[in-house]
Amino acid sequence: MRIEDMDESLDELLEQKQMEALMDFLVDFNRQQLNQKEHIKKYSYLRKMHSLITEHMHDDIFSKNYDLEKSIAIINEDYCHILKKDKINVDLKSEDNSLILSELLFYNNHPKIESMTDNYIKNNLFKNEEELKMLKAMQDSYVSLFEIYDVDANNGYIIYQDVVTKRKFKIVDIALSSTYKSPIKVYTYCRIITYDDISFSAGAYCMFTCKSKELMKFINSKKYNNYPSFINCLLLYDISKKDKSIHVSSNNNY
Repeated sequence: MRIEDMDESLDELLEQKQMEALMDFLVDFNRQQLNQKEHIKKYSYLRKMHSLITEHMHDDIFSKNYDLEKSIAIINEDYCHILKKDKINVDLKSEDNSLILSELLFYNNHPKIESMTDNYIKNNLFKNEEELKMLKAMQDSYVSLFEIYDVDANNGYIIYQDVVTKRKFKIVDIALSSTYKSPIKVYTYCRIITYDDISFSAGAYCMFTCKSKELMKFINSKKYNNYPSFINCLLLYDISKKDKSIHVSSNNNY
């Protein structure tokens, strides 16, 4: 590498770190302003409850008592023709993909695999009334590809619009509502959980922009109309792995 190239790389890294620091400051500042609002207090409480439940689920699916190999085999067998046709290369056995595997097994994604949510409700693993209500909210959750339609930073809300149905959701997202300033279309693939009057996103979280050629190709192909959400999840996750500009996370920040 040339000295000039090294200098440019260092400048870019410094600029990125400065931008990240600014974003963190904006989020923290807005969080302090919002923390006094009743709906934000309730949201923070529910988010923590959801995180504790999913931590239990994560431990369970990677324990000796859960037949993980069997679940992965069912997924690969039933959908291998679609996975091969669309050249999806997601190794569910890889530790790097544990996030997407958790998303697929926590919720109702496959008719032959009992979700962890259903299992917990059936076996009454959480006896607390609020936790049981959260499990049922997870059971009824809504997953899709969304476009960011509007922002209400003063109240910590993001308005999502389903790319498929055009249905709109108002969810609490302090970080995104504090920092979102984009002149171009931004899309997210996520799961929305609604508990009483509070909605928030959960699970594997992929963020794209309309600059992603693979994403726009996927949207324009209308494949999501014919595929189950489970396959859409793998397709979008596969796209996210190929595009370095796309952000993938567990979306458990609150």
